[in-house]
Amino acid sequence: MLILKKYIYYSLLIFPIISFIGGMWQGQYTNDGYHWGLIFSNALDFLDGKLPYKEIYIEYGFVTTLIHTLILTIFNKNIFSLIAATCIFYSLSIYLIGILTYKFTLNKYYGFFATFIIFMIYPWPTTPWPNFISFFFLILFCLFYLCSKKIYFILSGTFLALAYLSYTLVYNYIIISFLLILIFLLFFLKRKFDYLFIQKNYYFLISFTLTISIFFFFLLKNDIFNIWLTYQKLPFFLAENYGISVYDRIIDYIYFITIYSLKNFINEPQWILFTFIFFSNLYLLFKSTLFFYKEKNCSKINVDLFVINILILTLNFQAQVGGIEKISTSLSLGIITLLILVHSLKSSDNKIIINFSIIFIAIYSVLFSYDMNDSKYAGARAVHLRDLVNIDEKYNEKNIPYFTLQKWSANTWHPLSKFIKLQNEIKKNCHLEFGVNLTSNAFYYVLMDFKKIQVAPFFIKTHSLTLINYYEPNLIQKLQQEIDKSNLLIISFENNDKLLKLNNYSPPKKIDTNINSNLAKKYYYLYFPKKCGVI
Repeated sequence: MLILKKYIYYSLLIFPIISFIGGMWQGQYTNDGYHWGLIFSNALDFLDGKLPYKEIYIEYGFVTTLIHTLILTIFNKNIFSLIAATCIFYSLSIYLIGILTYKFTLNKYYGFFATFIIFMIYPWPTTPWPNFISFFFLILFCLFYLCSKKIYFILSGTFLALAYLSYTLVYNYIIISFLLILIFLLFFLKRKFDYLFIQKNYYFLISFTLTISIFFFFLLKNDIFNIWLTYQKLPFFLAENYGISVYDRIIDYIYFITIYSLKNFINEPQWILFTFIFFSNLYLLFKSTLFFYKEKNCSKINVDLFVINILILTLNFQAQVGGIEKISTSLSLGIITLLILVHSLKSSDNKIIINFSIIFIAIYSVLFSYDMNDSKYAGARAVHLRDLVNIDEKYNEKNIPYFTLQKWSANTWHPLSKFIKLQNEIKKNCHLEFGVNLTSNAFYYVLMDFKKIQVAPFFIKTHSLTLINYYEPNLIQKLQQEIDKSNLLIISFENNDKLLKLNNYSPPKKIDTNINSNLAKKYYYLYFPKKCGVI
C-alpha cells in the first residue's frame, strides 16, 4: 500500500515538473517592461527602504512584494529569479490540486487527470504576477483545512491570510464573501455540524484573524493604514476612468461563461472547460444546500468539500477580471469538483464519454488554439507568445546586472543600453538629484540612477492621470519645481512631456526602440537641463 501511494504521488509530479521547466525556458525570452517592471521595481524599492503604499505603488498585495524582495536578496537582484520562483509556486499548485483530487476521489487516475487538465489549460506562468502566489497559498489552505489536527487548522488560517495579503486588491471580495458565507452557516446551522467541524473553523478563523492583525499593526505603526485603504478603492477608480460599472462586469462575465464559451468553441475551446467547472460548482452547492435544508444533521455529506466549493464560488470574483492566467489561478480549482462529479457517475459508459470529451477539449485547445490571438479574454498569453518569434536571434547581454539571464532581441537591448550610456554621460557633465520615468516601461524606472520622485514607476496615458489624482496629487507640481531648478532627468514617450514646461532644457536625445526592424520608428525621449551641455 505504501509503495502504491508513493507511485501515485510521484505520477502527479510529471506535469508540474514540465510546467516548471517550460516556464523557465519561456521566461528567459519574455520582455515585459510593464508587468515584470512593476513587480521588479516594487521589490527593489522595498529593498531600498521605501515605505509600502506611501512610497511604493503596491497595486495588489504586500506579501507578494515581501516574497519578491526575499528572492531578489538571495539571487543578487536578478529579475529572472522572480519568474523562476513564480514557476515553482504554480507547478506546486498543479501538484497540490492533484493531491486534493485524489483525497476526495481516492482514485489515482483522477488525481493525475486533474494535473493534466490544469497543465493543458495553462501550462506555465509568463509573468511574476501575484495571482500565482495567492493561488498557491489558497490551495495550501484547502489542503490543511481537510486535515484533522489543531496545528493544521491553525496553518490553514495562516495560509488563507497569506493568500489574501498576496493579492489583496482582488481577494478583498473573495475572502470577505467566503468568510461571511461560512460564518453565516456556522451561526445558523451549528446544530447540524459535529464538534470537530466547529472546532476546525474556530481555530482557522482565529489564526486567519491574528495573521491579518499583524499586517494591520504594521500599517498602523507606520501610519499608512489610510493610504492602504485608498489603494483598496483602486478598482472603482479605474472602473470610473474606463466607464465600466459593476453591472457591466457581471453581465459580461455571465455572457462569457455561458454564451461566449459555446459560441467560440472552435477557436477558443479552453473556455468550455471553465463552463463545465462553473456549473459543476453550482450543482454541488445547490445539492448540498438542499440536503442541509432537508436533513437534521450533516453526517451523510462531506462538509469540508462543501466549504471548499463555497470558496471556489467566490473565486469567480477573480475569474471575471479576465485573462487566461487569472481564470487559471482561480476558477480552475473547481476541476476538483468537476472530477468528483464525474467519478460519482454510476454508468461507466457515461464516465468514459465525459472523460474522453474533457481530454479531447484539453488537447485540442493546445494543438489548435493555444495562441488565442483574437480572443478578448486571452490576457497576456498572445502578447508573450510574440516574444518567442525569432528566438535564434535573441541573446544575453552582460552589461546590465539585473537582466543577465534574459535573452532579448537587439530592439530590446539597444534602448536600455542607450539609456544607461546617455545617463552616465549626463551624470559626468552635471549634477542632478532626481529622475522620472514617463514611459509605460518600468525597466527605465529601475535603471534610473537618481532619486525617484514618483510612486508609480510607469506612466500610461489610459489611466496614469487617474492614479496621479488619487495617489500622487502633487506629482506634476513637484516635477515642475525640480525642472525649474534644472535638477531632473526625464525619459518620456507619447508626448507625456507636454504635461511639463521644459524651457530651460536642451532638445531631447532620441532613443530608437526599433533599431533592427522594419516596423515604424518609435522613440523614447531623454530630457536634461541645458546646464549639462552637449551630450
